[in-house]
Amino acid sequence: MPHTPPTWTMLVEFYQCHKLRIDIFFIVLIAVVGRVFYCGGKLREIVGDVIIGPLLVALLAERMPSISLAALGLDVSVSHYELAFIVGIVGVHGVKEAAFYILKTRFGIDVRARRFDKQQEKHGV
Repeated sequence: MPHTPPTWTMLVEFYQCHKLRIDIFFIVLIAVVGRVFYCGGKLREIVGDVIIGPLLVALLAERMPSISLAALGLDVSVSHYELAFIVGIVGVHGVKEAAFYILKTRFGIDVRARRFDKQQEKHGV
């Protein structure tokens, strides 16, 4: 039996089964592409943001826990899809900055200072 290409009904059924994930993926993709055109940057950073932002959403959407801010006195709960959306929009650079901040405040590790020191040693300054 010859291979037949997928029909529109199969694509529509696939979309209906995975609607929320696909919608979040495309919203993040559009936001990241828009940020690239608005903010500019090096080609390496642009490609990284466009590829990794939506990829983070696709990978994290099902694996992140939902959180509730009731312990802080707020009647707010954030679903795992919303958290994945936020991570995808913030992008790799935002996640990196947050990780640097947590390392510095919690553990006293200043990653930027270490990078600067390595740069100075490399250039013999």
